[in-house]
Amino acid sequence: MMLLWRVVSIFVLLIAFQIAVAHVVVREKEAKRRWQHAVTGHLIVQVSYLLPLNISIGALIVGVLGILYVRWYQPGFYLKVFGPLLRPEERRSNSKQPPGAFYFLVGTVVTAWAIPINEARYAVSCLSFCDPMAAWIGQTIKSPRVIGSASLAGC
Repeated sequence: MMLLWRVVSIFVLLIAFQIAVAHVVVREKEAKRRWQHAVTGHLIVQVSYLLPLNISIGALIVGVLGILYVRWYQPGFYLKVFGPLLRPEERRSNSKQPPGAFYFLVGTVVTAWAIPINEARYAVSCLSFCDPMAAWIGQTIKSPRVIGSASLAGC
């Protein structure tokens, strides 16, 4: 019973954090997205120390399915709650494209399942901090575009 309480508490706190960050007013929207990305990834790594691996993976899968359900079946609610964190192409109400958070969680599930937990923690930590840093560098230092909006400096 204590484990269930811990899982539910952590799940609720992570979602509350996402909603709070989405509605904080900042000058630069991308900065808010970067902080959210880094802190959420770090929290997921820290949770992996508190919960057994199979429970952690199960909770991540629930998160993946929850994102898809809310995005596809409750689009108005989804945009109201998470819209401020979304990119313009993710914000279109008729879009069925999953948001970046979906791919982040799917990658975390696959990583946690496929490789030893310490290496998985390291990989998620690197992604959590390095991806936002690369985006910041790519926007700060002007250089040729490589793919889409990705620049040579950000790679």
